[in-house]
Amino acid sequence: MRSAYIKMHLSIFLWGFTGVVGKAIQLNEGLLVWYRLLISSAVILVVMLYRKSFQKISMRSLISITGVGFLVMHHWVTFYGAIKISNVSITLSGLSSIALFTSILEPLFNKAKFDYMEILFSALAMAGIFTIYRSDTSAIWGIVIALISSLFSATFATINKKLVAHHEPFTITLIELSGGFIILSLLLPFYFHFVPTTKFIPSSSDWMYLLILSLFCTVLTWILSLSALKRFPHSQQPLPSTSNRFMGSSLLLY
Repeated sequence: MRSAYIKMHLSIFLWGFTGVVGKAIQLNEGLLVWYRLLISSAVILVVMLYRKSFQKISMRSLISITGVGFLVMHHWVTFYGAIKISNVSITLSGLSSIALFTSILEPLFNKAKFDYMEILFSALAMAGIFTIYRSDTSAIWGIVIALISSLFSATFATINKKLVAHHEPFTITLIELSGGFIILSLLLPFYFHFVPTTKFIPSSSDWMYLLILSLFCTVLTWILSLSALKRFPHSQQPLPSTSNRFMGSSLLLY
């Protein structure tokens, strides 16, 4: 259990850089996430080929895990969209709502009792954030999009908690990231119709940041987080609030 908590906190530490690195990349949020998913999926595939660690899974599980990849992809796109519209600090303020969404979703998924005190304090924190930024229009839109991103994050984190009890972390990671990549590839033409862009190829500095984002803030943290979750006792009761926040912090996978 101690090693699981070490992995958990190391993952959160590395995830903390994703917003800053993403802000430095001069691509729109859709393309940024597309390249991140492409690089991360390729690296995970190479690692699994080297380790020969492919796990056989049922079609039902494949569809379920791919569905989580769909949520991950949307979380990332909205996360970086919020950063592009506002800034990193405002976006991260909005992402504090992950604790609120997780405290609601986990009991629903597990058919357990709600922790009303946690819901209350999380809601009060969000009210405080809106009060601070209420006069800044760009900040409001950044927070609103960050809230949507938080909902996606809390949902896939809650589902991942169940998946890691039955599947190997590398397998889950590969399917989620590659599934998100395939779905985003299909949606990009429609995305560009509503969000036009003139820059499709990353610059040399963009490539450097994309590699940092993909290798350290995605692949390494994703594996560490899923390995940590596998060590937590799987029960029908919600995890303690500290673990809830960790579950939500899978954002940058997030």
